Amino acid sequence: MEGKFTRWQSITITQLGYAINLVLSFATASLGFSLSLARDSRNLTSCWGRHLLLIAIAIFMFSIGLGLWCVINRLRDFRKTKDIARDVEQGKLTPAEHERRNAETQRLGESTWLMFWWQIGLFAIGLLSLVAAFLFVYHANLF
Repeated sequence: MEGKFTRWQSITITQLGYAINLVLSFATASLGFSLSLARDSRNLTSCWGRHLLLIAIAIFMFSIGLGLWCVINRLRDFRKTKDIARDVEQGKLTPAEHERRNAETQRLGESTWLMFWWQIGLFAIGLLSLVAAFLFVYHANLF
């Protein structure tokens, strides 16, 4: 039974990394699109469109920053987990120290998931703001 748990845990870790990187890639591409739309300022005649676009740019930047922080947090978690496994194998840990270090990696794992959900939420808000800005800017051409 333990083999199945280890396998599924490994799959979860891998898929979380893919998901973080996917949202990070989408946020970066959306930021690039937003900046190219902002550069074409002759179309930004609507005050609402301009403000929504600036909000989208800021939120995409926060989403990207949070995604990078999430990746760094995961790396810290993996490093600490590796160190715990090595020290257990070498018999260097007391039970109290082992529990303390496990609690620390547990907090890092929980914060990774929290940052991941915030990253997705910020990306979604930025995307909605970008779509609204795009509609304000190009509504005459679209409809």
